[in-house]
Amino acid sequence: MSWIFLALLAPVFFALANIVDNYLSTKITKGTATLVFYSAVFNILFLPFLFFQGMPLMPTAYEWLLIFFIAVLEVLWLFPYFKAYEHDDTSIVASLFSLGKIFVPIFAFFLIGEVLTPAQYIGFLIIILASVLLTVQDIRSLKFNSSLYLMLASSAIVSLQAVLYKYAFESVDWVTGLFWTRVLSFVIVLAFLLHGATRTEVRSQLVQFKKLAIPLVLVELFSFVGMALLTYVLVFQPATVVESLASIQPIIVLLLAFLFAKRYPDLFHESIDKKDMWRKIVLFALMGVGITVVLL
Repeated sequence: MSWIFLALLAPVFFALANIVDNYLSTKITKGTATLVFYSAVFNILFLPFLFFQGMPLMPTAYEWLLIFFIAVLEVLWLFPYFKAYEHDDTSIVASLFSLGKIFVPIFAFFLIGEVLTPAQYIGFLIIILASVLLTVQDIRSLKFNSSLYLMLASSAIVSLQAVLYKYAFESVDWVTGLFWTRVLSFVIVLAFLLHGATRTEVRSQLVQFKKLAIPLVLVELFSFVGMALLTYVLVFQPATVVESLASIQPIIVLLLAFLFAKRYPDLFHESIDKKDMWRKIVLFALMGVGITVVLL
């Protein structure tokens, strides 16, 4: 079915964005607020492309409140996300988005009345198990990387955002919901400049980010296309199913690392030695089993 193709295509673009995000956050700057600011500035450039699908309408007061809350979440999840790249491989950070899938059915049940089958619950548990095992540093002491906790927070926020998008699309069309959410998230990020330290940091990085215009445009293009595809599919399909398909994202990151990491080492923060690769492949395969069960 065409919706499955679109749902699977979205994490491909997110995976490409992950790789560039890793480069920016580990090689260029440690200032998370600065990364979020410049990401929002470049992201706003792609909003006119939505006009090819239709013009956004003016929401009602209640819809504005809902869209504003989604926009706040759109900004919040980026902070633990960028921080996680300081602690782990790109594919593992991407895989930990799967942790959020455990929140999707919970949020969906209470907010929009989605009900899972027992098999789907099993599939979600398989996905979560594989994601957690990816972050185990020492199986004897069960010590976990900091990325586990950072991405637990980030993925919970993303999960709530996905369910709220689904809820919003019951009263607004796809273009209206996505357009105004992105506009409001841009306004929220502009408010960062009211904080003196952040304003100084953003100004000091201006020359550097001008030089990085191309990678920034690329990462925001990938993110925008991925989000557009994901939210479009949410209009027609349950949030739990759509979000589970997004779990192929770390598999794509790992594949790209395997193919290109040696040639472009600055773009990847990835362990690709034989032993570690096999461990990741086995766990990603386990995630694939979980996704398949969810779709049954």
